[in-house]
Order: sequence, then structure tokens, then C-alpha cells
Amino acid sequence: MFILSTFADGPYWTSCLEPLLYPTGCSFYRPFSYMEHYVEPVLLEVLKDPNQLETFLSDATRNRGMLGIRFRDQGEPQYRGVFVPLRLVKLTKVQIKDTLQVSFKLDKYVSLSPLEKFHTIALDGIIKYEEPESILMVQIPPSKAQSLGYEAESPNRLWTCLAYDESLSTKARSHFAGTIIPRLMQVTQRGEATPLTPKSLEPSREDQSFGFVLQAGDVYDFDIGYNRISGFGEDEEGIKYDFAFRGPKEHFSIARDRLAITGNYRRESIWVQPKVGQPAPVLLEWIGVVKTEEEKIADPTADKILSLRVPIISIARRWPRRRIVYAVIVVASIIGALICSYFAYEMAVHPSIQANGTQATGQTSSSTMPILTAVAAFFFATFSSYLKDLVNGDF
Repeated sequence: MFILSTFADGPYWTSCLEPLLYPTGCSFYRPFSYMEHYVEPVLLEVLKDPNQLETFLSDATRNRGMLGIRFRDQGEPQYRGVFVPLRLVKLTKVQIKDTLQVSFKLDKYVSLSPLEKFHTIALDGIIKYEEPESILMVQIPPSKAQSLGYEAESPNRLWTCLAYDESLSTKARSHFAGTIIPRLMQVTQRGEATPLTPKSLEPSREDQSFGFVLQAGDVYDFDIGYNRISGFGEDEEGIKYDFAFRGPKEHFSIARDRLAITGNYRRESIWVQPKVGQPAPVLLEWIGVVKTEEEKIADPTADKILSLRVPIISIARRWPRRRIVYAVIVVASIIGALICSYFAYEMAVHPSIQANGTQATGQTSSSTMPILTAVAAFFFATFSSYLKDLVNGDF
């Protein structure tokens, strides 16, 4: 087991919260970027060796991690040896160039304790936190997590704990307090009750990403909620921001491109319809913008409002079996009509020729031609009827 963490009392504290915004089974929309010295040396050696990395990623026991929070502020040394687990993760890809790019899939949330507080894991003997260090990714004994429970949905008091639970340092709590958190609760096809399950968006690729597979032309309800983390120190002057849709608008129809923030919490459904199939995944984005300036994007850290970026792929609508049958009938009927029409024409111009090409009496020719004409008319009528249903029918 390993831990994947961010310093909550540092400048990148929003990375502690962003992976909490998405349903279980989704990929986080971007990799975590780590310098090599952020990773414990033994684990780094595994990640840098292609053979060892492949074995690591395919081992369900080793490739089981906990994403969470660490602290490094010298002013609160009692927190430096503490890790606060928030959610289980599974690595899907690790790229090493100038830095490590660690991609992962989100799993269950870590439950709160019976006292409705965060669990903590002591890093004694794992990291030498008494000295200045910056380890954010390290392997830990599985026994460290034995007492933890997990749940598919975020715990009820999670957002309150981020502002008030003293398991977190004072500086971390001050960062989180007042932050507006958008969350994707679920995605359902309109008219259906069962939510969509995140799936691999490109199964043929070696590096897998997981999100929602949508079909062009269908309508989907995105159930989106937001919370304002209540706590001491947040702005009491009122909320100055909204969420604006910033997905590729030319490829999607949407109920409205702005979600107004009117209080400390809210949940509503917004329908989205993909217009066309896409060759690769895209992100549907709802980002924070200033209420009074439509195009001004809020700063996540300074303005304390996070964005929602949902990985999806839209696929072209496949013809159902019934429509394929109609298409076959249309093609066959027009071919039959043309063949019958051709022989009827030949008999009219050359009365001595039968339908089989042999010599015939005038009586045989005159009796065969009306039959061919009737059959051709039948084929044309069939073609016309099925073509109309093929183009305009509800399949």
C-alpha cells in the first residue's frame, strides 16, 4: 500500500480537495506532478523501471493507495508526522520525464471515525519528518490502514470537518474554510433511474482513463451539487461567483451554461446532450467565474472556488437492428424495382424477347410484361415506404 498526498498548509492546498469532487470509479482529470525527491527512494526505483512498474500496476495489493493530506509548517510541528487519509486510489499510469506524472483512478472515501472526525496515520519509522523533507508518495505497511472503513459516497460531515476538525493544522483549516466545492453526484440518461457507471473511455489504449460514455443524440442529467465549507474566517459579504459551463459548446447542447451560486449548499440537475461522436475523450467543465463579469475566471486559490472537470467520451449513435433491417429492405427493393423495370422496358421495345432472354411469341411477351410492371410497382412502393421510415422513423 502507498500514500499519495499534498501539503494542506502549502500553496497547492486545492489539490487536497479536488479529488473529492467526483464519483467512485472516475479518473482524476489530471495527473499529480511530483519532483523525484517527493517520492520515497525505494518506491521511486520501482516507478522508474518499466518492468517493475508494469508489475506494480497489475498487482491489486501493491497498487492500492490512499490519497490524503500531509503538513510541513514549522510553526505547528505536532502535525508534521501525521497523514490524514481521505480516499482510496489506484494508479493507472506513471510517466517520468522532468517530473513524475502520476495518473490515478478514484475509489471509495475513507469513513470518518465514530466521533465524526478524520482518521490519522502516524508516519513514525516511515518518513524522517523531524528533519526538513518533502515526501508526498511513500509505501506504508497495510497494517496502518486496518482500522479504517470505506464508503462509496462522501461522508456526511466531511466538509464540516475540513474547517473544524483539529486533526488538521490551523493553517490547513484556514485554507479550506470558505472554499466553494462543486461536486458531481451522478450522471443518468434522461428518463432512466439507474446512474451511469464510469467506464474505460478508450479500452484499446494501454493507459486507461475512466469516465462516462455518452451517446450522441441522447440526453443526460448531470446531478451537480456544491458546498461552501463553513468555518471561521470566510468572507461574510456574500458569494461573488457562479459556475459557468466551459466544455466544447459546439459539440454539446446544455440546459443552461451558468449555474448560479445562491447559498452555502445546493444540488440540481442539468441536462447535457452530445451533438456528435468524438474520436477521443474530452472534459466537460464547470468553472468558477465572477458574477458581475461573465468572462472573468475566478482564481481557485485566492477566490476559494474550485472547478469541476468531468472526463467523458461521446460516441456516434449505432443503428439498431430494426433500422439495419429497414436499410436492407430499401436497398433490395430498389434493386428489384430497377431489374423488373429493365426487363419490362426491353419487352416493350423488343416484343420477341422473354424475361429469360429466349425467343417468345407475342402472346407470351404481352402476358409477362404486366406482371413485371406490377412487381416493379410493388418494389417501388416498398422502397418509398421503408425509405420514409428509415429517414424519419423513431428507432
